[in-house]
Amino acid sequence: MSSSLPPQKLRLFPSPRLTTPVSTPLSILDATVARFSSTGAVWLFSGPSPSHANLQSSFVATLNDFPQWAGQLQWSRVRDGGFHTERFGRPMVVYGCDSDPGVEWVVSKTERTLDSIVPSVHERVAGNATWMATDFPQNIFLSDSNLALHNLVEYASLPGMSVQVTEFSCGGYAIAVKMAHSLADAQSLMVFIHQWAAACHGVAKSPMDPPIFNPGQLDSHAAGDIDGDVADTSSVESARLLPLHRFDWWNDAKDPAFPSFLAPTSENSKPPPPLGDSKSLLSLSPSTPAPWSTWDFSRPVSQALLHFTEEQLSILRASTRELPDCRPDISRLDALLAHIWSAINRARGYSDSADDVFLNVTLSARTRVQPPLSDSFIGSPIFLTHIRSSGSEASAASLGSTASAIRETLAIFTPEKIGAMLHDAAFERSPQRLWQAFLGDRHTLVTSWLRLNVYEVDFGCGIPSETTHKMGSNTVPLSSATHQPISPAILYWGTPVVIISTTNQDGTTNIAPMSSAWWLGNRCMLGLAANSQTTVNLRRTKQCVLNLASDDMGSFVNALARTTGCEGLETAPGDARYAFKRANGYRYVHDKFGHSGLTPTASEIVKPARIVECPVQMEAELVEVHEMMGDTEKKGNLLALEVKVVRTYVHEKIRMEGFENRVDPDKWRPMIMSFQQLYGLAPSKIAESVLGRIPEEAYRPFTKKVESSS
Repeated sequence: MSSSLPPQKLRLFPSPRLTTPVSTPLSILDATVARFSSTGAVWLFSGPSPSHANLQSSFVATLNDFPQWAGQLQWSRVRDGGFHTERFGRPMVVYGCDSDPGVEWVVSKTERTLDSIVPSVHERVAGNATWMATDFPQNIFLSDSNLALHNLVEYASLPGMSVQVTEFSCGGYAIAVKMAHSLADAQSLMVFIHQWAAACHGVAKSPMDPPIFNPGQLDSHAAGDIDGDVADTSSVESARLLPLHRFDWWNDAKDPAFPSFLAPTSENSKPPPPLGDSKSLLSLSPSTPAPWSTWDFSRPVSQALLHFTEEQLSILRASTRELPDCRPDISRLDALLAHIWSAINRARGYSDSADDVFLNVTLSARTRVQPPLSDSFIGSPIFLTHIRSSGSEASAASLGSTASAIRETLAIFTPEKIGAMLHDAAFERSPQRLWQAFLGDRHTLVTSWLRLNVYEVDFGCGIPSETTHKMGSNTVPLSSATHQPISPAILYWGTPVVIISTTNQDGTTNIAPMSSAWWLGNRCMLGLAANSQTTVNLRRTKQCVLNLASDDMGSFVNALARTTGCEGLETAPGDARYAFKRANGYRYVHDKFGHSGLTPTASEIVKPARIVECPVQMEAELVEVHEMMGDTEKKGNLLALEVKVVRTYVHEKIRMEGFENRVDPDKWRPMIMSFQQLYGLAPSKIAESVLGRIPEEAYRPFTKKVESSS
């Protein structure tokens, strides 16, 4: 390690430290991952490091919400006739004792620069979105200290978590974390990291919810009586029909191809012989010998980071969905995994092979139990399933069949199946005996940090450097010479299209599209002309519905464009309030539902009707009205109206599977108005905009030129 000073190591604890010891058995699935490599990540930042005092104090403040991570990870005491957590190989954590090992905190300096380790922006572009990271010096950033239960035996005084801060000679810095896998999977780690970064940065709230450490909550979803002496036959049979490998570490010691360096850990996972008439030794479940002959440990290992843009992923999914053998509900991840697995199998020479190959996929149980566990549930509630295929089928360039097989396999794991799986695992003689995955040349292993915002971690000096994490991004820093001053007539940079429902004086509903809207918490700010019918209705009744248009509703929005509910447009031809609309071809329409073809449906709290075709509908109440342009003669012509959302409805097709109150961003496709044109979340227009036929300069009277006359 090239460093100017040896690393400084100390142990950190919550402050104040707990004074009452707490012993918490970990979950059924936490026990199954005790043999896994540690959970870990390294973030590299090009900006200057926050002060060490701030990093350390904010870390301790965050650790107060994760006190178990400063405690002692160890094995539970085995007790005859005890609970399922008192069987052999069941981990627990004890914290709040004087003997707590704390969290290892390491501060290190290296003479290397960030650019000597990771590619620059220009190198990424030249590398065609690929970084061959085989030589990445991971050991510089991760402490060499052993974690508790690293070999399934040693734990006394060993920490379950280690954090290292490394300073580069160029002024950049790195933050690396590794944890015993039984304490945290990737999602749990990111709950901590985001909370720590927010505390260090001074931001009030992390993007992830506060942690929930309650391992028994997962175990409560197991079917049957998991504390009994005998497993339930029907649950066991159901579990063993699931696509779950049962590769046996104990059998592998007898295989000539089994690597000898793995033998000690396998022996450590075996329970001692029972004493007398002890009932603590459970029956040995069926297993499968692992195909060690297909795994050549002498071959070198390469590491590559590939960057796919959102547009590429969307195109890949869309083209795969169009195939005749593809399910219509595959996700972008399904399509990507099928694409990568196909390429791997072709590279391995399986294009004409009838041999079975396997895609092993890590899944979280959080969303697969009912009711689901919180996103911030702490632990390792994960398991691995697999997709089996012949080498030739898995190598096919046409991805429809493979992507569908991935989606079908993931859909198997219903709450009932997860309950059976947990029940079966609770009765394993040793949870570390079976491995649900494998490597070698016939297996591919996948894990996902999807939606965990790993690139958005900001400790106060900027998010992780683009030169280190957003590998392959085609964004090159722009020269200041490329920017020129202009004076746009409108500043519609791109916001969602909202069709606002309000109540006319005669009790009918007026609907009107607009796009000057933004949200914060349960409040929405609406930018509207003071004399529009929507504004008049909203100020009078103090009620509205915000209906969000999807990107396939262009015809409806265009039908409403250049219509108004203001009767004065016809009855008061000389009224200056309507001069703009009259000059730009607006016409009065009283029944806008009938005119546009949209369908009304009754609201529950407010009076204006909702719009059936809009996937999102928010009933709202007026809170405040703010006059805009108070520094000009146009004061009061434009208003910012603050409304409070009191009820939200979303169509089932955009809800996130397994969550009661989440919208799936992969499914929600809002319509966006950018400079009067209609877009979706794609680079091209979704439809010709009727409103866009109005020249932008027609809006010039509403704005004020900012360039000087000199």
